[in-house]
Amino acid sequence: MKRWFLAGAIILFGAIALVLALWPPLHTSLRTRLIEVLEKHFKADVSLPSLDVSVFPRVTAYGTKLLIQNPDATAPSPLIGIESFDAQATLGDLASRTLRFRRVGLTGLNVHVPPKRVRKSGTQSSFRKITRSDLFIDELFSEEGNLVIDTEKPGKSPLVFQIHRLHLQGFGFDHPTAFDTTLINPVPPGEVQARGQFGPWVPDEPRLTPISGDYVLARADLSKFEGLAGHLSSRGSFDGKLEQLAVKGTTVTPDFLLTKSGQPVKLDTVFDAVVDGTNGDTILNRVAATLLHTAIVAKGRVIKVEQPKKGRLIEVNASIDRGRLEDIMRLAVKHEPAPMMGTLMLRTKMQLPPGDGEVIDRLRLEGQFSVQSGRFSDGGVQRKIADLSRRGRGEPEAPITDRVFSNLKGSFVMRDGVLRLPTVTFSVEGAQVNLSGTFDVNREVLDFSGTLRLQAKLSETVTGFKSLLLKIVDPLFKGKDAGTVLPITVQGTTDAPKFGVDVKRALTK
Repeated sequence: MKRWFLAGAIILFGAIALVLALWPPLHTSLRTRLIEVLEKHFKADVSLPSLDVSVFPRVTAYGTKLLIQNPDATAPSPLIGIESFDAQATLGDLASRTLRFRRVGLTGLNVHVPPKRVRKSGTQSSFRKITRSDLFIDELFSEEGNLVIDTEKPGKSPLVFQIHRLHLQGFGFDHPTAFDTTLINPVPPGEVQARGQFGPWVPDEPRLTPISGDYVLARADLSKFEGLAGHLSSRGSFDGKLEQLAVKGTTVTPDFLLTKSGQPVKLDTVFDAVVDGTNGDTILNRVAATLLHTAIVAKGRVIKVEQPKKGRLIEVNASIDRGRLEDIMRLAVKHEPAPMMGTLMLRTKMQLPPGDGEVIDRLRLEGQFSVQSGRFSDGGVQRKIADLSRRGRGEPEAPITDRVFSNLKGSFVMRDGVLRLPTVTFSVEGAQVNLSGTFDVNREVLDFSGTLRLQAKLSETVTGFKSLLLKIVDPLFKGKDAGTVLPITVQGTTDAPKFGVDVKRALTK
């Protein structure tokens, strides 16, 4: 028994002595081999100034200042930089044909995705086929790093994502790798959790590396955009390549607000988009939005621009078929209830350029609208409309009823916070108003002029002695296709509009 014990001890100490004897070559050869493997698969120069290896209690390699240059010598930054790392393995893992690490931890990871290469017309792509991976990592962990998407345009800022946490499983260069990450979306700022697969790695053009998965964006702060407020949450899926991802998902914003003019409203969307992951440019193939109870269908794009102001330019074509006017008006007025209710149809082109100042002042709109079965929420205004209807019909003594509906249609252009309406038609039974003018959204001030057309003659809009007096002037205000045509003005504020006859224009006529 003692002889067996003695033999075992001799073998153990012999193995330890052998490992210690091989220690300097192991240390040197691992560094050399790791550099060779990385240079082969990244097609770039690799530097690793320091690599230490400890054998007990487990084989662990400690490296610092690992730098992987960009395969494109004209790229502005290295492809990958790592401040330090520790990698655990077995002696068998290090001796095998495929260099294997069981666990790798990274500190200070910085990844720079290079600009897309510009190739001369007629030249062939130098993309190489994916080769067998000489490196395999069971699990890789990284915290507090950065993903920087560089741009090919001089002077244009890169897109930067802060990586709070990154976990890779089964990493190799020749097959997809599972990932799970938490990062900060730059604009609007919010935490994104994503998981899926990426790879195999495309060394000549990293932007073409495949990636797919699911994401969750939690409470992105819309106040980053001046003039907006609210917290947007989103979830969905993505699939494609880094430079072109098909993204489908939903968003929920329970407190969407135009800070200068409106009230918080609930805004939900379902979208189908194509995102350039290298610069954040987004093509909106279709967006189905719900604002309170109103459905909106839109398509457009969100692109990064440098002029006239650096930021995101939003361009959207939107339509509403049978929406609620009161839902839309909540975006523009601060008080409840909305000044007018009714069934809304809308077609508009919207452009929101980047810049300083409130969104409502930068927003540009152009389109057409119509409101059917409209009613004013203010009882006094609604009674005036009902009175206009009965007098326009020539029934001034008919009882006033709240069941008088208004129809409204026209075209509009909005710039600098002022809504210009070159043609607006407002009609109730017995009367029609044709107007043109402006609405200052910030001050909620109306300034319109036009004509009032009545079915009845002017003398038929009143009774008694007034009616007899007005018979004298009936011919002066008789319209071609109406009993009466009067020049009018509509001024004041949305909650207290003032209707009047333009006496000067009437006398001129």
